[in-house]
Amino acid sequence: MIGMNDYEEAVPNGGDESGLEYTDAEDAMYLDKSPEYWAGWTLAYYQWESGKSFAEILSNVPLSELLDMYEVYHQMDISKSVEYLDSNFSNPTVSVK
Repeated sequence: MIGMNDYEEAVPNGGDESGLEYTDAEDAMYLDKSPEYWAGWTLAYYQWESGKSFAEILSNVPLSELLDMYEVYHQMDISKSVEYLDSNFSNPTVSVK
């Protein structure tokens, strides 16, 4: 089995041709996810809850609008986001549960 010393000897600079040093940072736990993460999670939840296709949802509520919702909606119950997204459709969500 190859060890880390063998790897460093065989692959100088960790295989990085730039010669820049890599610093391994400890993983951090974030209490709030990024707006992009939240928007993706909300989109997936709404797609599952409504039964609408991603294309149908995004044609009525662009991703940029979902991202703009983050500041107001990210700490609310997901049902409030569903209500808002439903308001953009003539046929509201019918739960498929």
